[in-house]
Amino acid sequence: MFGKRDLLVLILLLGVVSAGVAFRINKGNIKDQTVEDIKFSLQSIHESCLAFETETEEYPSSISALLDGGYLDLDPITLDEWTFTLYPHQMILAESTSDNPIGSGKRIAFDIERDLFLGYDQDSDDKFANQSGKKSPSLFSN
Repeated sequence: MFGKRDLLVLILLLGVVSAGVAFRINKGNIKDQTVEDIKFSLQSIHESCLAFETETEEYPSSISALLDGGYLDLDPITLDEWTFTLYPHQMILAESTSDNPIGSGKRIAFDIERDLFLGYDQDSDDKFANQSGKKSPSLFSN
C-alpha cells in the first residue's frame, strides 16, 4: 500500500508539524515567563523604592540610584532586556529593549496607587501595550 519513500515523506511531514507546534508552545512559554519575571522585578523595584525613601526621606530618581545605593539587585540580563522609569508614588514602567526575546517596545507597568499591573499581556489595559514613546502615568487609568 505505502512504499518506503511514502513512509519517509510522512515521517518527515509529521516531524515538521511537530517542530512547528513545539516552537509555538515554547514561544508562548517564553512570553509567559518573561511577563512573570518582569512583574516580580517591578514588585522588587517598588519595595526598594520604599526602603530608599524610608532611609533617605526622598523617592529615588532612577533605577541607578537604587542599584548604586545597594537597595536593589537586578540580574544584568534584566537590565539589558528592560529599561525602567519611576513615577514617584504612582507607577513603575518597564519597556523591553531589542535584546529582549519578546521584542522591543513592549511595556508593562506596576500601578502603585491601584496595586495592579498594566500594559503588555495584561487584561486590564491591552491598548497601552501598542502605544510607543514615554507616556505619563495618566495614560494608564481606565
